[in-house]
Amino acid sequence: MKQGKYVLATSLLAALSACGGGGGSTTATDNPQTPPSAATAAPVSVPIVVSDASSENWAAINITLVSLTLTDTNGKQTANLLSTPWSGNLEQLDNIASSLQAATLVSGSTYTGAT
Repeated sequence: MKQGKYVLATSLLAALSACGGGGGSTTATDNPQTPPSAATAAPVSVPIVVSDASSENWAAINITLVSLTLTDTNGKQTANLLSTPWSGNLEQLDNIASSLQAATLVSGSTYTGAT
């Protein structure tokens, strides 16, 4: 069960890090006359997926996710990202992912934890 939780958290963090602000910017050393540009934070839709690694010794690993929050680098938590609880058998998700829904997050934010 712990393995499924870690896989979920890792999948979410990987998906969220992919949506970080990736726009180019200049630095003060590039042109001392021009201050660094600031990225404009905008809402971005990010899929929430759940998956599990292979486990040959289990017939079923049934879980229910009732909430999902993310913690940013400032320690601020998002609201619950799941609109409804999700129940499923992780054994049926052996090395594949199931999309739960999409969450709206702020681009350029870095999330360091999921609960």
